[in-house]
Amino acid sequence: MMLDNKNNNSLARIRRVITVAFMFLVVTTPYFEAFAQSKSTSQNTSTAQQMVRQHRSLRLAGIRGTDGSGPRSFCQGERFKPCVCADQVTRDMQFRPSIAECGKNAGIILYGKYLSAFSIVLRDSENRDRWPAFGFNGCPKALANSDSPPAYCSAFKAQKKFRIAKGTADEGVLYCFGASGYSKLMSRVVRSTVKLRDIPGSSADPLVRWCLKGPTEPLN
Repeated sequence: MMLDNKNNNSLARIRRVITVAFMFLVVTTPYFEAFAQSKSTSQNTSTAQQMVRQHRSLRLAGIRGTDGSGPRSFCQGERFKPCVCADQVTRDMQFRPSIAECGKNAGIILYGKYLSAFSIVLRDSENRDRWPAFGFNGCPKALANSDSPPAYCSAFKAQKKFRIAKGTADEGVLYCFGASGYSKLMSRVVRSTVKLRDIPGSSADPLVRWCLKGPTEPLN
């Protein structure tokens, strides 16, 4: 009888240990997964030098991409003017969600014939290039909603730009945006628009629209 009681007590303790261990896994697994995900994404920061090397590799391999000359080259045309599909975007445009020289914010490098582009912006699924609506960098609502607000009022507009690899076949202009591609602010970014020239008083400025793979996915 005493042996049976000991066995029963041992089984009860084992059950309790298993139950506690199971509950611990149930409660903590989501936290470990979230930590692992944040750990991995936080490390995906590129440098301009790495991007230039990648551009050089594409150039030497003869991989050009396209500016969307054929009907199958366009995507995202349901509500807005379509953009060149991400897998066909010219090699002379590179997007990264985080670039060291941009303070780990998202950035785009333009090369070749796009070196002289007037400007480039990101746009979300609502085609907005002004986001957030106001308050970014302390921008007041009246200024953010004006006809031509300054770039610092929107995370989707370039906050700074500078030349890289000067004097080489891979010379480019790096445009740094106002937030990381991994941030909530950028979570709905789906495309970029480059204005080749600014024509004062005109609504027909020459534009090129490029689809992105997503705000956290590198392109080219």
